[in-house]
Amino acid sequence: IFTDDAEQILDVTTDCSNLLVAVEDVLRNLLERRYILGMGWEKIAEEMGYDEDYVKKLHGKALEEFEGKFLKNN
Repeated sequence: IFTDDAEQILDVTTDCSNLLVAVEDVLRNLLERRYILGMGWEKIAEEMGYDEDYVKKLHGKALEEFEGKFLKNN
């Protein structure tokens, strides 16, 4: 049995996961690695084959796209 807080967290997590599907593949991959897998910038850059500065730049773009999708749906 979930408490109200746990249900809200579950709802937000589900909403975020659904919105991630709408984000461009490379950007979604970056956000998943950073926020779901908890990876650091260096590891993300290494695994994605980019330099760390470029990954951080992509991160900004990814957040803007994610935010745009989130605001559009709320």
